[in-house]
Amino acid sequence: PKSAIPWKLPWSDYFDQEEINLSWHFMNKRAASQYSLIDKPGWLTLNPGTGKTHILHKEARHHYAIVTKIDIDATANGHEAGIYLTNGNESVSVEVYSGYNNAKVLGYRFGSVTYEEENPLGNELWLKVERFDHKITCYYGSNGINWKPIGNTISVTGLDKGQENYNWWVGTSDGLYASKTEAHFDSYAFKDGFSDLPLIGYNNYFGLETSGSGINKAMTNSTSKGGWIMLGGVELGNEDRVAERVTVQANASYSGQLEVWIDDLENDGTMIATIAIEPKVGDDKPWHEYSTELSNISGQHDIYLRWKGVANAFNVKSIRFFANDSFYTGIDKTFKPNNWKAFPNPFKNSFTIITDKPGTSFSIFSLDGRMVESGSVEHSNQTLGQFLDPGLYLLKYQSSVIKLNKIK
Repeated sequence: PKSAIPWKLPWSDYFDQEEINLSWHFMNKRAASQYSLIDKPGWLTLNPGTGKTHILHKEARHHYAIVTKIDIDATANGHEAGIYLTNGNESVSVEVYSGYNNAKVLGYRFGSVTYEEENPLGNELWLKVERFDHKITCYYGSNGINWKPIGNTISVTGLDKGQENYNWWVGTSDGLYASKTEAHFDSYAFKDGFSDLPLIGYNNYFGLETSGSGINKAMTNSTSKGGWIMLGGVELGNEDRVAERVTVQANASYSGQLEVWIDDLENDGTMIATIAIEPKVGDDKPWHEYSTELSNISGQHDIYLRWKGVANAFNVKSIRFFANDSFYTGIDKTFKPNNWKAFPNPFKNSFTIITDKPGTSFSIFSLDGRMVESGSVEHSNQTLGQFLDPGLYLLKYQSSVIKLNKIK
């Protein structure tokens, strides 16, 4: 249905429900029994024992960014956890990890290539994999927005080519893993919208054609009637980490406009922005940034871009969303506006606020602005919302407001 993501794409997950989404899968029965959503409520816990375990999605095309928030206390060599790309029998894999190798380290490996460096952030941090065709670049950060690279970009052609032993037809899966110690994951975003998303990674388009080649490959409208392109399942964050601005890299021969829609075009979608694209006279740079502000867009959406202008008016290479400016103040400044979570959400009977600041007041409002419940959170096992009717509500806690969903 158009109210959900219509393409067979990996779903983002904040692990704030009582069960994992059915889009996840495992490569073996052992891994299917080595996860938990209750060991650390609001997080996914992977329990590998003395071995290795995982949870995965089927990969969707070769242009995306995967982001996760991880908490792992790695204390012995071989302890590690992070982002995992692998084939059917796990004989060829990419691992991006927080771990231990005579000290706490951050690193990634593929085949004979391994990059490692000292971990300056501790147990809780963010990891990211950016993929452009057969090239992968890896990053770490303190807030899921501001990043520092780990090592160099590598080619993963060996992961993408046909594999032996009837493994080639299985294809690549991507997700999370842990090795030799338990690890907790607070979120997983398949197509991170706060990273550059090249338009040649489209899932659908009409009335457009490609221009350029390699890293400069772009899309342009082939007629004056315009055209559109869709990037499926783009994750735009939650709570304070939401999209406040959108930027495209483009160049123009003629003036035009680029409409940005979410979820659908026209009937069931919402136009969230219009970006004016103008030629840059006298400027010989190949690409220019064109931006506009947004009204705090969050969640996972199909993103549609629609051209308005004469034929071949402008080329667009990539799109990127930006959070609040405070997220970009430096990698060494851990940004923690609110270390809390409502779990589960959606909920049937009640939910609890998991927090490291007990004694903080909360308020629950109906969508028409009426306060329907309030109080103080004294501990993380406190049940809330049990007297609410099924429906949507707004929860205000600390400096944030999030949407609650009580289901029948």
